[in-house]
Amino acid sequence: MPHTPSRESQDKDFFSFDQVINTSDRILKLSEMGIKLALLLMI
Repeated sequence: MPHTPSRESQDKDFFSFDQVINTSDRILKLSEMGIKLALLLMI
């Protein structure tokens, strides 16, 4: 049996980990924008 599935899962894990970092970065930026917008609307 070929051992490609294990390599695939490793790549997938790394990719998902990278994706999580990118997603959290985006969420932080979005929340920052949301806070700024909320402050502008409140003034």
